[in-house]
Amino acid sequence: MNVESKVLETSLFAEVFKAKYFPTGSFLQAKVRPGYSYAWRSIAAARPVLEAGSEWRIGKFMVKSAYHVAFSRISDHAAAGGSNDSDMFQFWKALWWYKVNMDGAVFADIQKVGIRAVIRNDGGEFLGALCELLDYGEDAADAEALAALRAIEFATKVCPFNMIFEGDCLQVIKALSLDEYDLSRIGHLFAIARSKFSLLASQSVVHVHREGNFVAHCLAQYARNVVEPQVWLEYVPPFLQQYLSSDVPVSG
Repeated sequence: MNVESKVLETSLFAEVFKAKYFPTGSFLQAKVRPGYSYAWRSIAAARPVLEAGSEWRIGKFMVKSAYHVAFSRISDHAAAGGSNDSDMFQFWKALWWYKVNMDGAVFADIQKVGIRAVIRNDGGEFLGALCELLDYGEDAADAEALAALRAIEFATKVCPFNMIFEGDCLQVIKALSLDEYDLSRIGHLFAIARSKFSLLASQSVVHVHREGNFVAHCLAQYARNVVEPQVWLEYVPPFLQQYLSSDVPVSG
């Protein structure tokens, strides 16, 4: 089993979906009903591709087995020289890309740093968020590097598919985009973060202006007051709802 399929099998979404949508059945047999989340409908839409030419696999959670089949078929497809482009296109179209906005802030008066990460799909719909307050860190560079590391770790556990990481700290984006070891004081954080990329199906890192990172930045006030790390999956916390609504892209 390759790294990607192993991570997909143990992702947090696999656990959540199993409990929420098919607690007594399998992923391939689970229903898709009105009102079910966009994330679940997106992944469930890939099942016809998985079922075509695949074998039934036994596993603790059948969503895990389906992911294993998916990545096995991708490996077979690559080895065969790309003879089934239509299937692969439909599979990845169903899973789409997911965006992670990451941000860090320094609270000098309490000597802590706050980190935030928000995951959304390509339509801007909320999938998950992380908010955490840490004792470690001296300045904004520390906060941004820690935010990037935790955002990448969060993505590998929650939604390890095709990820775009967006941040407004150019130093961090450049460090994550290079293969060379960063010799700065926080270079080890970048090295650890980059090592996590192998756990994702694919990834890219993009620099955005602060207004493009608005939702993650708006978690700052909340992060200041948290005691334990806060995680939301598929449920939008009320204090974040208004910011997400104003940031969702409008189709023409």
